[in-house]
Amino acid sequence: MLAPLASLLVGLLVALTAGCAGADSERVLSPLYSSHSAAGGVPEIEALGGALLARSDPGTGKRSYWAVRPILSNHFDAVGDRFTWFLPPLGFIDEDSERGGRVAQFIPIARYVTQLEPSGFKDWSLLVLPGLYWAAFEDGRTQRAFFPFFGVVEKFLSLDRGTFAFFPFWMRLERYGRTTDHFLFPIFSYSRGTGGKAFRFWPFFGVNRWKGRYDRKFFLWPFFH
Repeated sequence: MLAPLASLLVGLLVALTAGCAGADSERVLSPLYSSHSAAGGVPEIEALGGALLARSDPGTGKRSYWAVRPILSNHFDAVGDRFTWFLPPLGFIDEDSERGGRVAQFIPIARYVTQLEPSGFKDWSLLVLPGLYWAAFEDGRTQRAFFPFFGVVEKFLSLDRGTFAFFPFWMRLERYGRTTDHFLFPIFSYSRGTGGKAFRFWPFFGVNRWKGRYDRKFFLWPFFH
């Protein structure tokens, strides 16, 4: 709602001033309104003590920047891509036509990312705290997680695959050909696959081994290792 309203305010400001001042003229009625050329000959309009600000490209006359400070600002580059700050530094929207994608983020609540692949498929991912993650990728992966209730992720961080349900009651991690099930994490775990078997009943005893790499044991953690 903020962006359309702010754009309308700045648009009205530009329209009203376009007919009463030429490109080379200046009108100063500070702090209510001023129209002048900024550094580099960039036409600039400022109003309400700097709360409203608009700049245009001197070559094309197209709007290159407008802001309703300190709430919202928009910057347009030469190819029309947009970078928007809202409630800075918490939120932004970054559009990039070169990679065919967009990043929208509001710290620390949400982050949404899209990217257009050469095949025409648009990868996307959505992360919303405190625990929602949803994403789709060109290779067919669809990841869903609603922490701590359930979730399935693939090729995430260093994991080949991770699955959980009602964490910490159960979680399965698959990495480098080795599968580990955790129950009541971090108390019980059991591993099998590449490197051999391993188990843990923390803090009483545990064996963690990978054949040819390491063999670790503990008893009454942290007293005996």
